[in-house]
Amino acid sequence: MIKDDLHVVHARAADLDVHKMVITASVRICEAGGGEARCETRGFSALPDGLAELVRQLGGHGVAAAGMEGTGIYWQAPWNALHDVGIEDDSGR
Repeated sequence: MIKDDLHVVHARAADLDVHKMVITASVRICEAGGGEARCETRGFSALPDGLAELVRQLGGHGVAAAGMEGTGIYWQAPWNALHDVGIEDDSGR
């Protein structure tokens, strides 16, 4: 469990570390009414089936915003997959 005094902008947000073949997603969940935040980290394939699984996982957690770190062009496929389902991109792209 994570305990901190951060101002919560998005109660359920994700951070993606994008590589050529693997995407590592960390989801931070702050429950309504306060309490300790929890964080889950999981890896996904960067291929279409993995992207679909990533989108389902984030949607299942109610994620509304995601930040992404990636070099080259590898960020484009996950960005499109998230954008298509309405998950906001907070990484400045």
